[in-house]
Amino acid sequence: MEEEKNKYLPYGSVVKLKNDSNMYMIIGLQVEFTNKTTQERTYYDYLSEIIPQGYVSEDNLSLFNTDDIENVVFVGYYNEKIKSYYEDIKWSVDRRKKNE
Repeated sequence: MEEEKNKYLPYGSVVKLKNDSNMYMIIGLQVEFTNKTTQERTYYDYLSEIIPQGYVSEDNLSLFNTDDIENVVFVGYYNEKIKSYYEDIKWSVDRRKKNE
């Protein structure tokens, strides 16, 4: 189970989040969000859009972490090139967390 937590869902995956009736399609990974008021930086595992509406505006996008996922409805496209890219992301995240 721990191994699964270290993997990212591919772009295009659809998930349901805990305590939320909407479904979200993943469109970004390891997103840095800076609070405009406090300038505090926070990192999230995923950037998504609500479906079926899709991208309407920046206000319609959602940030969340792996722990927020209740159910994976659909797994997006995945191949060796994407696998290698995700391994690079994981390496970068692990390095950043070590330096925090």
